[in-house]
Amino acid sequence: MCKQKQYIKKAVSRYAFYVLLLMCVNVNGAFAQDLAINEPQKTYRIVTLAPHITELFFEVGAGGYVVGTVDYANYPEAAKKIERVGAYNSVSIERIIALQPDFIVAIPGSAMGPQIEKLQKLGLDVRFSDPQNAMDVAEQLVRIGGWVQKQEFAQARADKFLADWQALKVKYQVKGMQTKPTVFFQAWLKPLMTLNKDNLINEVIELCGGLNLYADLPMPVPHVSIESVITRAPDVIVYSGPEPSIESQQYWQLWPSIPAVVNKRVYWVHADDLARPVPNILKGAKTMCAHIHGESQ
Repeated sequence: MCKQKQYIKKAVSRYAFYVLLLMCVNVNGAFAQDLAINEPQKTYRIVTLAPHITELFFEVGAGGYVVGTVDYANYPEAAKKIERVGAYNSVSIERIIALQPDFIVAIPGSAMGPQIEKLQKLGLDVRFSDPQNAMDVAEQLVRIGGWVQKQEFAQARADKFLADWQALKVKYQVKGMQTKPTVFFQAWLKPLMTLNKDNLINEVIELCGGLNLYADLPMPVPHVSIESVITRAPDVIVYSGPEPSIESQQYWQLWPSIPAVVNKRVYWVHADDLARPVPNILKGAKTMCAHIHGESQ
């Protein structure tokens, strides 16, 4: 029982990073600063305050410049060796200052907002990253490339990401032309929570030719009742986390009237492949598409 509790705690903490960000972030759609692109080539010292930001720097060939990051920044493998300065809701200002960063990159409006303000008041250069859709991911790659003088490499990476995204969209939009499979995305189990349309996971569902049953709700991460899910009768149920959840699978078996349950179409997608706004979301998107169209093995 103790081992099971430890697993649940770890799984919840890891996935909570992204669910809590969706609930807390005040999206403003803008980024504060750009680095002049005609500076002489130099080596940078950068602190990233979210796992997706760390990954984006690696994507543009600048992962070696990151000297400090936060918990769960675990991809690629080299990211695991970077010094930790905090978690999703709190960072150590002292550790960050000690690392002497040229600049810091954070999520605007996050739970660590007061600490970010303090860093700015101390004179540190704080920039922001909060991609909300596929185009934002591409634009952020280019922006980060400009910050570290890797514009050409970053532009090529952004172009490839968008081309791969479009190819996947073309493939599955054809499959979903007649009747869109309806999808319930389980963002949280207890209490039962899902996602509306204002996030990248909803865009993935649409990319795959599916229909998010709760896309129209006003709250980004709404609580829903099991009665509501039964009434809406999803064709597919998808949940995410660090590994498949026995608890989730057992829970849904309690409601055999739901089409997704009776047809054995309750699926898992790894949280790292789906929750982060980075090019690697294509891996999670391919898995999601296979689930939605019954192609999973």
